[in-house]
Amino acid sequence: MSSVIRKRVELDIEISSCSKKLKVANGIPDAIREGQQALEKLPIAKDSINGADLAYRLAVIYARVGETRRAFESLEQVSRIPFGATYGSLKLDETWDSLRGDPRFEKTCRLARAQRFKIECLGYRTAAVSPA
Repeated sequence: MSSVIRKRVELDIEISSCSKKLKVANGIPDAIREGQQALEKLPIAKDSINGADLAYRLAVIYARVGETRRAFESLEQVSRIPFGATYGSLKLDETWDSLRGDPRFEKTCRLARAQRFKIECLGYRTAAVSPA
């Protein structure tokens, strides 16, 4: 197994551990810390695909525990990069229900939608709707 794949598997295990800790009330600080550590090990600057996935998952953790400011910081970051947070996942995934109605959420959705449109302009086809 290549070192990149091995690293990704290790990080997936860490993120899975974070999700399990969220189910236990006292596990919230551990889940946040472990999610942050996973992203530090593989930041977006090193790996734009897997790092973006880890940042997205960290935003999920933040949203689930009520850390809205941090959730928006992570989401805005991944909504600006190709194949990061998608307009559809932001609009449809119930994970983000706690953030809906906040003007920052709509801003993040617009960023994700614009990013998808840029990707389509480069010739990649997606299921996203182009901006009007």
